[in-house]
Amino acid sequence: MPYRDQQKAREHCRERYLANKDRPEYKEKIKINSRRHYLLHKAEKLARSRECERAGLRKDDHKKWQLNNPDKVRAASERSNAKWRSSGKYRTWYLKRYYNLSTEEYEKLLEQQNNLCGICGKNLSEVSPCVDHEHETGRVRGLLCRRCNSGIGHFSDDPELIRKAIVYVRSVQQRGEQKVLPIEENLCSRIL
Repeated sequence: MPYRDQQKAREHCRERYLANKDRPEYKEKIKINSRRHYLLHKAEKLARSRECERAGLRKDDHKKWQLNNPDKVRAASERSNAKWRSSGKYRTWYLKRYYNLSTEEYEKLLEQQNNLCGICGKNLSEVSPCVDHEHETGRVRGLLCRRCNSGIGHFSDDPELIRKAIVYVRSVQQRGEQKVLPIEENLCSRIL
């Protein structure tokens, strides 16, 4: 189940590990995944460690350097993040991590909605689509523009609140006037 909260995600992984750590097939799966990750990133790790060796840095020195050069660390981090985000891997990872969607499922969902927001009908190729999902279960409902997704979020995904908002907006439109309520002087001073 995807989690937006990193702490909950860690707790979930820890619980799964504790529940399965004694099962031989689980241990084997962990071992295979760790080995695969190592092999995929081996060249990068070696290049980084060689770079540090050439610069004469050890781990302790590296930590000190980071503390003494926060601007350079930030710039390097931003370059790395930009490269990661522009590679397309970030989107794939993000969709899988938070919504349990593959890129193909996402594209299919976009196609089913004719590339339009599920609420306002805005063309989603002009904006960055948001994945609308139930926060309780994580089930994906569809794709929305940022504005519509934020609107639903502000109503806490509560259909009753959304209905009340509809009734309110329609009643004001039918009256054709906008009431301005007087604000007490002392109320303003308390707010400011």
